[in-house]
This record gives sequence, structure tokens and C-alpha cells, in this order.
Amino acid sequence: MAGLVFIDPFLDMLGVRGSLHEYARQYAVILLCGSLSYTGFSSLVRAEGRVGFSTRMWIGAIVVQIILDPLLILGLGLGVSGAALGTVGGQTVSAVMSWWFFFLRRERPYRVRLATCVRTP
Repeated sequence: MAGLVFIDPFLDMLGVRGSLHEYARQYAVILLCGSLSYTGFSSLVRAEGRVGFSTRMWIGAIVVQIILDPLLILGLGLGVSGAALGTVGGQTVSAVMSWWFFFLRRERPYRVRLATCVRTP
């Protein structure tokens, strides 16, 4: 959340000036808040040899964003905020696919699961 605290100095450092500052701020705030749903897991899935599923993760995110952007920007009149929400929506799809792959999918040589702590005397 440090990004939210330092958003204005960061935008100034990037050279955002004038009327663009408010648009850039709206976009950045939504992206930073939505960053909780971002994953970099497609590279881990690809490294495991599941190139097809890794590609579907990217395609799924892109398709959702292509659908959401015009709907939110033009249909609901959200402008720049709609563009940012579309991006977060697409990344959320990728995150959900990652969670399914690592925690719920059964056809894997191993599964990631939450461990329970058991103390032995």
C-alpha cells in the first residue's frame, strides 16, 4: 500500500503533468488496489511443462479485458476508471485459474495444500 501513499510523487517523477495527472491517478489507484489479484504464476505453470494451460491463462485474461473495457468505458461511462477495472478483471481471471491449477486440480503429480501444524511432544 506504499504505492498509494506515494502515488502523486511517483506520477510527478514519471512526468505526468496537467490534466493527465488526474486520469493517471485514477488508473494507478485502481491498479494498485487490484494488484492483490495479480499473479505471475503463468511462468510457474509453464516451467512445470503445462505450456497450453499457461497460454490459456493469458488468453483468458486478455479476452475478459477485451470484453470488459468497452463495456465499462463506454457502456457504463466509467472512462479511465473503467479501463483500469477491465485490467483488474482480466488479471483476476488469471489469478483464479492459477489458484485452481495449484490448489484444486487433481491431475497433477503433486498438489499444493495448506499444511496443518501438528506439534509432537
